[in-house]
This record gives sequence, C-alpha cells and structure tokens, in this order.
Amino acid sequence: MTSPTPLRLNNKDIFDTLGTACAEGSEISFVPSGMSMYPFIVGGRDTVVLSAPRDISKGDIVAACIPPRGECVLHRVYKVHGDELTLMGDANLVTVEKCTLGDVVAKAVAIVRNGRRVSLSARREILAAVAWIALRPVRKPILYVLRKIRFGL
Repeated sequence: MTSPTPLRLNNKDIFDTLGTACAEGSEISFVPSGMSMYPFIVGGRDTVVLSAPRDISKGDIVAACIPPRGECVLHRVYKVHGDELTLMGDANLVTVEKCTLGDVVAKAVAIVRNGRRVSLSARREILAAVAWIALRPVRKPILYVLRKIRFGL
C-alpha cells in the first residue's frame, strides 16, 4: 500500500482560502509554521483563530497579502495611516511590510495556546501588544533571552 501524496499549497492559496471563508462569516483556525510572531505566537505549536477583517487598528494581528509580490504574512499592525497599514512580525527587529486595508484577508481574534483559547480582545493581550510595540527599540536582548529559555538556542 502506498502512502498518499501530501497536498502542498503555497501561502497565497492558503490565504485566499482563509480570506474567502472569513468573508463568508466563518472563523478559521490554522497552525502557522514560522516564528516571525514569537513570543506571542509559537509556530508549529499555537493555533491562530481568524475572522473577517473588521475594525483594523494598531496592535491587531492580521493575515495580509503584501503587494507587489503577493507575499502573505501573519503580522501585527504597527501603524495605520488612512487606508495604509505598516505591519511587522513580533520577532522582527527592523523589517516592516506596507499594505492597504484591502490587502488584509483576515484578522486574528484568538490564539489557542496549550489547548486554551485566549481572546485577543482580552485586556491582558491588548496590554501585552501595546507593551511589545513600545519595547521595539530594546527587543533584541529580550528575544535573545526568551529564545534561550524556550529553545536553549
């Protein structure tokens, strides 16, 4: 008996599917693989719950396809200027992405950590996001220590 061939989708296909399902009113959960949102989202462990992209503001985590290459990311909103957004992964130190509200396909509403659903609208999560954004200038040593503790790197 042969094993089934795994279905391989690129990020764009996945994000298009997420966006369509969220636009239809569904909540979609998926496990991200990257570490760009560490320490708030641990790739391969945490599950992100996405919904329609309503009321996007600074501090929100969004799924967006970044023009012109169409790179798809799950990153935090750092700036909102009219229709334009600046995004950055929580583990990133300088790299940012620019997009418009129309490029956002979904908004994270919760994270499932160790089997427990944590709402991103909870006061504690909002305060943690605000603090993390403010700590951007000194994030490098903080990430170093957190990675040492978590991964022994």
